[in-house]
Amino acid sequence: MVQEGSCTLSTDEAGYVLDRLAGMQQVISDEAIRQALADTGRVQKRLCRLTLEVTLWIVLAMGVLTDLPIRQVFKQARRMRCGEKSSDRSSLCVARQRLGVAPVRALFESTVHPLARPDTIGGFYKGLRLVGIDGAYHERWEEELTYDEQKTHQDPRRATKPAHLRSQTPAGVIQELYALSLAHFVIRALMFEAAESVHLDPERLSFTGCFQILKCRLPECVTHTPETFQTWYDNLLWEMQQELLPPRRNRINPRVIKQKIRKWPKKQPHHRPAPKLSKTFEDSVLIH
Repeated sequence: MVQEGSCTLSTDEAGYVLDRLAGMQQVISDEAIRQALADTGRVQKRLCRLTLEVTLWIVLAMGVLTDLPIRQVFKQARRMRCGEKSSDRSSLCVARQRLGVAPVRALFESTVHPLARPDTIGGFYKGLRLVGIDGAYHERWEEELTYDEQKTHQDPRRATKPAHLRSQTPAGVIQELYALSLAHFVIRALMFEAAESVHLDPERLSFTGCFQILKCRLPECVTHTPETFQTWYDNLLWEMQQELLPPRRNRINPRVIKQKIRKWPKKQPHHRPAPKLSKTFEDSVLIH
């Protein structure tokens, strides 16, 4: 993932520091990471374990491995080396602060884009891209499902994370939200490639199922040779293709809301006007 140079951590045979995240490079490249750092003036000036490039990959991994504390995210991202101590939580938190928000935002803006191509099933209608503008497209609930994917399934609560997000500072929260959105794009991009290769509508694949597959298979990624990596990637897409949902029902919904049941009676004419009070509220309260 990060080649040997300013980072003091050793690399594997293919030059990766965070070798267990290599599968994410199918969507976000090293060049995109370096460009985001360069565009925001984030230049590595000294040798260290947690360089800006390494830290940015760790932040992205936080968006996928949402059920793990940040120290375990680092362990999950890098294979064990005998005698090498893992970075502790405080070092990782300081590295996140040093990275800041700007590179993650720049990476989001340069990476995230509509995935559908003109020949994508369900992506275009009469040459025009279908988008989820509320009230203009009969499948507008798909955008609500996207919010549900990120908030409910991608970033659930855990025992060691009482709040919805792990970050405890305003800048950390913004950084984490960008990381979650980038990770969501990675998952969706892989699902898109899995569906395209078998001429399937991407909506037919389960986001939750594919998300769990990615978390399970990322540590198994083998980067020794291009052939072994391609085999891993092909197997990943095949497994995602098995996460089929039933076809969407052909339906429309009127723009109405259900009547809420209230325990209070409806206001009637005899309730108007309200009588004038002869004493204050405090004087009206009786304590026995």
